Amino acid sequence: MCLLAVVALAEPAAAQFPLFQQPGQPGALLDPQELEQPRRAPLTITPSLAITGEYNDNIFLDNRNRVSDFIIGFTPGLAIVAERPTYRFGAGYSFTAELFTT
Repeated sequence: MCLLAVVALAEPAAAQFPLFQQPGQPGALLDPQELEQPRRAPLTITPSLAITGEYNDNIFLDNRNRVSDFIIGFTPGLAIVAERPTYRFGAGYSFTAELFTT
């Protein structure tokens, strides 16, 4: 009987009722689904470029005839993202070209 009284008098937890206030409107209760989301572009293209440098003291992996070199790498890339309300598609491509300064 005591358990039945506790269940009947129990109130829902505060976490079950999300309350959000928008700045400038004190006391205004908003539904989280109705909050304005930042708009994203339906198609985003992002180019990239990476430049790397490396010093190698034995480029041919031959301990009897060691040859050192400074290697410069260029890595251009491109990323494409398409967004719609029901899906998000992303693809990217990059490659590396290296220059040996011998």
